[in-house]
Amino acid sequence: MKRSLICLLAVLLLLCTACSGSGAANLNDEAFMPLPSEKFSWQSTLEEVQKLYPEGELSTVGDENEPANYYMFYNVEQGDFGQVLGTDIKSLSFMFRPVLPYNGKENQPVLLQASFTLNGGDYNSLAEQLTKKYGKGSEQRTTPGSSVPYQYWNASKGIRDLDTQCAALALALPSKPFEVGDSWNVLTAGGGELAKDAAAWPGLNLNDNNSCKKLVEQIPDGSDGRAVALYTYQDVVLEYAANCMFCAPLAQNLLAGK
Repeated sequence: MKRSLICLLAVLLLLCTACSGSGAANLNDEAFMPLPSEKFSWQSTLEEVQKLYPEGELSTVGDENEPANYYMFYNVEQGDFGQVLGTDIKSLSFMFRPVLPYNGKENQPVLLQASFTLNGGDYNSLAEQLTKKYGKGSEQRTTPGSSVPYQYWNASKGIRDLDTQCAALALALPSKPFEVGDSWNVLTAGGGELAKDAAAWPGLNLNDNNSCKKLVEQIPDGSDGRAVALYTYQDVVLEYAANCMFCAPLAQNLLAGK
């Protein structure tokens, strides 16, 4: 009986250790809304995408010397893109953003958004497929000033489903914090100044679980996970956005010492 109790306690200790790891959630699990491609993922770098699609064109918005307002777009009009949701892909577009160094280590730009322009495809049929895959989405709306219909679907898991330390670092790594909830004020400790290193935010203490939790709790429901939107312009477009999960894969790697 005593030996059985010791074995049980050992198993429970191992389980607790596993649960308190450095945010080792499987971010490619369907609940976290991975990208619908076998060729690239949310972990893909700009350099990897360029090698994968060398015919693409890189463009930028903003000033490279002001990373908080700098965006990199890689548009690919030609190539064998395969299908998504049973529909041929006509073109691809990727949006990358620079992120802060962490403890002095520079980081590559991170994928924030991936868009699939479809060659044909019925909007309503695609919307039904997305609902079956991700659950009930938003009501169909139109973009401001036009009659372009769109809907969006949120992932069932998001930033709150990560280890708290990993979630906090993921929110601290963007070169400009997401302006949702009160996360900006928490990171800057009310000072409003951008940090030059993610570890240098005055309101961030990765060694204090309560501090991490306070930051993560600022992100409102509906803004804490990845999402996909369905638009109809001249073509139907599927647009996947990482949102507050933007830097989650990078945060996991950094905390794991990769």
